[in-house]
Amino acid sequence: MLLLELGILVILEIVLFRYLISRFSAKFSDIPNERSSHTSPVPRVGGLGIFLVYIPLLYIAASQRDIDFSLWFWFGLLTIFALGLVDDLFSLNALFKLAVQTVVAIIYVLQSEQLIHNLYGLFGVHQLPLWLGTVLSIVFLVFIINALNLIDGVDGLAGGTTVISLIFLWFIMDDPSHGLLYGFLVASISVFLGFNFNKRRKTFLGDSGSLSFGFILGVGVLELLSRDDLAENLVHLGINPILLSALILGYPLLDTTRVFIVRIFSGLSPFNADRRHIHHGFLKKGFSHAGTSTFIMSALFMLGSLNYCLTLSKVNDHILLLINIVFMLGLRFLVKFQTGRVLKTWKFFHHTLFRPLKLLWLKWVDTSESA
Repeated sequence: MLLLELGILVILEIVLFRYLISRFSAKFSDIPNERSSHTSPVPRVGGLGIFLVYIPLLYIAASQRDIDFSLWFWFGLLTIFALGLVDDLFSLNALFKLAVQTVVAIIYVLQSEQLIHNLYGLFGVHQLPLWLGTVLSIVFLVFIINALNLIDGVDGLAGGTTVISLIFLWFIMDDPSHGLLYGFLVASISVFLGFNFNKRRKTFLGDSGSLSFGFILGVGVLELLSRDDLAENLVHLGINPILLSALILGYPLLDTTRVFIVRIFSGLSPFNADRRHIHHGFLKKGFSHAGTSTFIMSALFMLGSLNYCLTLSKVNDHILLLINIVFMLGLRFLVKFQTGRVLKTWKFFHHTLFRPLKLLWLKWVDTSESA
């Protein structure tokens, strides 16, 4: 049944993307500016194409299985999606967007009662006061919503890193409701990536997509941390749930934190738009969009494997956190100071391993009239 539903979802996504790109590209186009890596207008209909199919099909599939996603989840997702969609059309003020996101986060955390209530010994802290856990949860949700939006500066990166995080959450949650929630979204993102990398009729994700990705991932982590059965089982296995959540969010969490710190120390607003993200460094040094995304996602896969081995070896939580921070910073310095060797090596691996898969997928979701 699930495979049939996924097949229907994929077909509907492809049809909708073709329609949106051909009919609404002028209204949703991303016009190049001094920070852009593209040179011509590109439609921002990725989020629209994903969630116009994802939301109703998820609701129908959940209803057929008597799975009840909370009213506050639907409220938050629809509001954040609508906010991003309006921003794609009219370029809303940053403070207004932040205010709406904060209100959504406050309502969701207070009504769902899913919050960070324990650090499980990380930094020597265990149980948190209710007020502090509530504030931390609201700040965390707003931060993650924006983190996915801020790394959406290169083809495939926001979608690809979201898929990696969703797969980890799916594996940990291991129940039918999350199988639908995350499985449907992974399939939808896979279709989007086929159009995102398509040279003839390209589309960007847009804020409607990246903000919604951030909300779903943030809510997933809050649910993980608020479920005592899961958290206690992880602690029993020697895994700190807080640290695990940070590792699941990986690249967007660490890169956005790094950029915020650099901007603040430079006397700028943390939300000031610039080209300080790790992926910007890759592009400046000659990496293609596809090369940048596959390099970072491959590095994240390597880091995930390393974390798994270190966790089984009962490595101290603080040492594990430090290793991840050093690893992510190392990506930036590796490309900055060893550009020639890294680029040459990665071009070989990219053309050997990833390009055939990319071409096969693009052929299947080709938006040409003859497809």
